Amino acid sequence: MLCYSSPTTLEVEMANEKKAKSSDRNWVYDKSGQTGRVLVTQPDGRALRDHDPNKPRNYIGLAVVVLVCFNPLLGIISVVFSVKSHKDFLEGKVSSARTKGQVSFVASVIGILITATIVLGVIFWPVIFSKPQT
Repeated sequence: MLCYSSPTTLEVEMANEKKAKSSDRNWVYDKSGQTGRVLVTQPDGRALRDHDPNKPRNYIGLAVVVLVCFNPLLGIISVVFSVKSHKDFLEGKVSSARTKGQVSFVASVIGILITATIVLGVIFWPVIFSKPQT
């Protein structure tokens, strides 16, 4: 489904300017804002949609799932790094945002693995170390 929102005057002017320079593509890269983004345009210069291909993942969904379902301590750490990743991206620090997003992902995975290990250990501990009845 295509959602259309009216572009700002600056976006339309910039799209028209870039479109005139390169007629073989229907997108332009906008570096005028805080972060660069891709503005997809129609042949007449109207903006269809925009997105940023360089936005790193911050894994906020995974962090919240780990916080609620698996390991609250590592979940909190993961959520904090995820939010910091998003803030850094909005400030234009893409490499720092990518690093913090990866830290969030690693903390989430470690939280899942620790919880799974503990649960399996509690379930199988009596089975493995019980003395056979004779």
